[in-house]
Amino acid sequence: MVNKYSDKNVQFISITDDSMDKVSDFLKNNEFKYDITFVSKNSRIIFGNSYPKNIVIDNSKTITLYKEGGNENVWQEIDQHLTELNNKK
Repeated sequence: MVNKYSDKNVQFISITDDSMDKVSDFLKNNEFKYDITFVSKNSRIIFGNSYPKNIVIDNSKTITLYKEGGNENVWQEIDQHLTELNNKK
């Protein structure tokens, strides 16, 4: 999906509560095209403890989609949502 939207002003960010070492080891063996950020105490208060969380924020900084979990149905729903947002432009 990252490649599909690379020219559509869409940024994908992964928020993880894993350690820097664990993420580094993962990235050595896995291609990952998202930007990665780490959970802080403040973000844990906002986002809670379950991951992944999928949040789409439009250009006006409005959350237009919020989904928890990561499975094929979630990815398809995100893809459909991004397509609809891009078609509105």
